[in-house]
Amino acid sequence: MSQRKVQLAASPKGRVLLALWTQGMKNLTTLEIQRATGDWAQGEIDSYAALIPAWLRTAIQQVNAPRKSAKIGLSGAYDWSNPNIRDDVLILKVLERHKFEDVARLCFYYGVPKVKRVFKRLAFEPMTNAIVTRMLSNISKGLRAKP
Repeated sequence: MSQRKVQLAASPKGRVLLALWTQGMKNLTTLEIQRATGDWAQGEIDSYAALIPAWLRTAIQQVNAPRKSAKIGLSGAYDWSNPNIRDDVLILKVLERHKFEDVARLCFYYGVPKVKRVFKRLAFEPMTNAIVTRMLSNISKGLRAKP
């Protein structure tokens, strides 16, 4: 066994990482990584960085990275299936549900012009189109109003 693996085997968390490593990149699932390391502090993972392969370190960081929906403060996990969701895809998902609080948060985070550009790129069903158009208009007016 290599020296790195021996060092990992010396601690409980190291053994968890060793088990993930042993499964291999192709056989390891996001769920398994989340279950094994989801409650670890970032510093704990960093302390083992020199002992585990780069692919495993990257996988752990990606799985445990804060989701955009949480960072923005959205009411739902629009990005639950894809923590690396592109901004425009996240915006489209939120606009499809047309929940005012979430649309407003998108506008605060990305800016109204960007949200409008993404909205204009795709055709929504007529009711969604009307609702979102009105929301974006009201949010724009509200942001321009001076207290």
